Formats: sequence, C-alpha cells, structure tokens
Amino acid sequence: MINSSCSFSVSCSSDNKELNSNPAFILPGYSHQESRSNGCLNGYLCPSPGFPYTRRCRLTNSSPVPLTFQLRMSDDGTQPAVDSVDQIRRDTDPAWRKGIHFYVEPREFTMNPSQGTILPQGHQDIEVTLCSNTVMEFYQRMLVDLEGIGKGVATLIITARCLVLELQLSPQVLLYDECHLKVPYDRKILIRNPKHLPGCDRLIPQKRKEDSAMLYSSPKPCGIVQPQSTAEIPVVGAVQALGTHRTNVVIGVFGDERNPLKGAEAAGSKA
Repeated sequence: MINSSCSFSVSCSSDNKELNSNPAFILPGYSHQESRSNGCLNGYLCPSPGFPYTRRCRLTNSSPVPLTFQLRMSDDGTQPAVDSVDQIRRDTDPAWRKGIHFYVEPREFTMNPSQGTILPQGHQDIEVTLCSNTVMEFYQRMLVDLEGIGKGVATLIITARCLVLELQLSPQVLLYDECHLKVPYDRKILIRNPKHLPGCDRLIPQKRKEDSAMLYSSPKPCGIVQPQSTAEIPVVGAVQALGTHRTNVVIGVFGDERNPLKGAEAAGSKA
C-alpha cells in the first residue's frame, strides 16, 4: 500500500510579498491578476504523477500602449515530462522497472501561451499546466518579462506537494490449480483505487529463465485506474513443470516504479 496526498495553491506576489483575497499587483501601466476561481487552495489535491493538471491566471495591460511579454518558470528543467497516456503506450519501457531516467531535469511546468503581445487595456488568459514526474514538494515562481521594461517584473507563486497514489491489489494469490502442462489459463488481478485521483499501473514483464516452472504474461499489461474505481489486469499463466510452484507477479505504479506492488501467484500442475 502506498500513501498519496497532494495539495496545490496559487498566489500572486510582488517584491516577494504575498497578497490575499483575489491577489493582484500593479506595475506602471501593467497588472497581473489571478482569476477569482484561483484563490488560495490550501489542502487542494493535485493530480498523481504523470497526470497533467491545469490552472489559469490572467495578464492585464492597463497601459495606453501594447506590451510584449514572455513567461518563464524558475528552477524548472528542460527535458519534457512524461505523462501517463504516453507511458502506458511504452509497455516495454525499462522505466516501468527502474523509473524514468532523465539526462537533465524534467520540465514539469508549461505555460500556454508563454509569450505574446497584449493590446492597451486588454488581457491575456494563461494556462499553467503541471505534469509532475517527481515525487516532491514544489515551490516555483512563474516570472513575467516585459520587452523594453525589464525581466521578472511580475511573479506568480505556485506551490504543490505530490506523492504517489495509493493502489490496492487483490487477490493476493492467483490460483492456477489442477493445470495441464504448458496450457495457458486466464486469471485477473484487480487493482482498487480508493482515492479521488487517477493512477497508472503496469504488470512488469517476467524475467524468464530456462528453468522457470511458471510463466505469466498479460495481453493488456498497462492501464489507468480511475478515481474510486477498480481496474483489471488479465494474467495468462502456464505451468512448465510438474508439481506445485510459486512466483511473484509485480505491478509497477507510475511515479513510484522503484517500489512496485507485489502479488503472489501459485500454481499446481498435472500431466
């Protein structure tokens, strides 16, 4: 069992001073204001690792001339983050067993649009998306650069705390009793998600050896478990030798591949 808890809050600041109640700050001829739905969100649960989540804010130009802006995130990486939809398509990716390997730090925040020009007395709505591949607490600053005025003239503070989602397996033992040798038999593992956030899982491929007495695989090894629901992973097992045999079936959880869930598979056989 793996515990999960995420919180997400957004606030605006100027000169490192946080503002309350529909926070906003004004620069000469320029303002950066959160939409009213994006106030303080203490205790708000953010998505599981690999599930993008988007919030919106608004840039407003109160000056009589157009302003050209560019957005950038402090302390964010450069290699694109991997979302769960892409990951389940990579069912042979070693990342399911060893975790995602980044040559450089992942870029987990994206802004859309990240640059543009705002007409006088106009505004631009900005979508800020977090797709976390890192189990950690975030404290990021979205900086606004204005052409001809300066860099970092406005700051949007974003905090988030992302932990791995809790998933539960059943049954703990898959029984393949009274099986014929090398005949495939179908069973299924149930993965229960008691939380209100989605999860992503995959049956880890078996490390087969010449003397493996029990072989297993799945025609559909990857999937997404929707919030407060149960998903199935079909498991096809075939006994390779007489006797009673036992082997582990390992389930990887996106975002916590180094600590996979384990279920036991037992089998008996006859000629």
